[in-house]
Amino acid sequence: MESQIKIDNRGRKSVENVCSEPCAIEKGMRLIGGKWKGSIIYHLKDGPVRFNDLTRLLGGASKKWSTRD
Repeated sequence: MESQIKIDNRGRKSVENVCSEPCAIEKGMRLIGGKWKGSIIYHLKDGPVRFNDLTRLLGGASKKWSTRD
């Protein structure tokens, strides 16, 4: 079913027939979204990094945040 944009009598737009589940890209962005996850993935792209080395590479991230994110 295709989404359709409807315009009401006041000129406001609304979308009808929107998918009930998010698309794969949206799911992925929700999964890797977060303040530090992008940086963590970047620093791990070449292979394993020790936890303390990773926290040093992240700079402003405290150990609490790097384990939580």
